[in-house]
Amino acid sequence: MNNKKGVEVSKNTFLRQLKTEVSSLNYKLLFAILTIGMISFVSCEKEAVEEPGNIPGMGYTDGSLEAQSYDFNDNLSFGEIRGVSSTSLSSVLKSTGTFDFKVFGSGDQIRVEITVTNDHSTECRSLWFRAGTVFEVDDPNVQHAILMCPVNVCVPPNSEKTFILDLYCLNEGKDRPTENNTYTFLGVTTSKPVLDLLTLLQGKKINWEHYVAYPEPDLNYADIIERLQEILWKITNGSGLTSEDTEFINGLPNLPIGVLPEGVYDIYIPLPLCWCYDECNGNTTGALSFISFAFNCDGEAMVDLENGLYTTDGFNFNVETNYKQTSGTIKFEEAGKPQLGENGSVDIGYFTFELSCLDYDAQFDITTKNQDEITQTVTIASLGEGILMTNGFMVELVTILEVDNGYEYTFRVISDSCEASDIK
Repeated sequence: MNNKKGVEVSKNTFLRQLKTEVSSLNYKLLFAILTIGMISFVSCEKEAVEEPGNIPGMGYTDGSLEAQSYDFNDNLSFGEIRGVSSTSLSSVLKSTGTFDFKVFGSGDQIRVEITVTNDHSTECRSLWFRAGTVFEVDDPNVQHAILMCPVNVCVPPNSEKTFILDLYCLNEGKDRPTENNTYTFLGVTTSKPVLDLLTLLQGKKINWEHYVAYPEPDLNYADIIERLQEILWKITNGSGLTSEDTEFINGLPNLPIGVLPEGVYDIYIPLPLCWCYDECNGNTTGALSFISFAFNCDGEAMVDLENGLYTTDGFNFNVETNYKQTSGTIKFEEAGKPQLGENGSVDIGYFTFELSCLDYDAQFDITTKNQDEITQTVTIASLGEGILMTNGFMVELVTILEVDNGYEYTFRVISDSCEASDIK
């Protein structure tokens, strides 16, 4: 009897335990289902907020800006990042005769002042802001900001540098900052719609310092940044880009080869410690002694340019042409004062000549000489293609025009106030 009762008790205990375990299993299963559902919901919600007009912290959408942080060189330290109000461009921008930049970046809505210290005793340091860097303001009624093109600020050794950074607005309809507002550096935005815009802008000439160093006389910088701000607002506050917006971006001039280092658009790639085209410690390239263009034609070549005096923007050059049936050189050699790039000034000269062939999508061997004679090959892939020569001159193909006897080429040469040794 006792054994039988014992068996019954054990059986009842087993059934109770089994019921408890089943209940626990059901609870765990239910919890797992709910968890998966929540993850799916959050995932769907995340995808939803990544649509134009519904991005956290941008436009009027609630939430905080989302960003991937990155680091600066250990020798660099930041002071407070503070808003600037009612500052005219003319009061802070440099003249075209020096590379002592006071303003960097691009945009006409937000301007901040930044002070950076380089504690290295002997070496300059480049402060690299990556494209897509976002800055969070301390007031919910004021605009957050974004940088849409890389910026490099060179800070001399054992010194402090204060500069202005122009930025684009991420919150159309909110207030502009004043000197009472402070900003926090967050890193590069992780918003896919904004990143897609930044991808379109890669390699394009956007920042003020680029237009000063490498001018575009036929373009209005103010119109460019106004249009880019409108395009950004279509993402942060609107329904996205149009085909006209993409066409506008594609039509912007390209940054010259060599102005920015490879990897500048990838936050995981370390960048040069000192890449300084804006701080040259008084060094100069010297004047342009001569520039020559070597060309190749598939068919019979003809140069329509007489030997003799050639004048461009007040600078005089003697022209020498030397060609055979399909190839040759055209040389412009300086002929007296003033000289292009003399005393470290930023000067521009245009060199125009005609060839009977269209040497497009091909190569020009371009030689420039100041203290050093440098020959570099430029593959002309598109108008606006250029190269920063290692002796400091910027050479760009500006136009190719079809004329009666062939094609007219115009190259633009811009002197730089840095020696090649300063461009590392």
